Amino acid sequence: MAAADVCGCDWAAAYYGHAARAAAVRTFEPCISVYRHARHGKTTCAKILARAVNCEHPVNGDPCNECAACRGILDGSVLDVTED
Repeated sequence: MAAADVCGCDWAAAYYGHAARAAAVRTFEPCISVYRHARHGKTTCAKILARAVNCEHPVNGDPCNECAACRGILDGSVLDVTED
């Protein structure tokens, strides 16, 4: 899943899509803070961004979802990316 695949959250897809592309060339901000109401895609998009930043083989700024970093974030085994 890429940021553009998040349905109904155009604000998030645009914002995180830009951040993911910036991450691909390692020119992203060190801190990103997002505040929205519940059920607006914040966690989903944050996990996409986490995969994009840590991805070993990004594709146009999107995570490959196949490398060890992407798989670890997807299956929850990377403890640096958790949801409380």
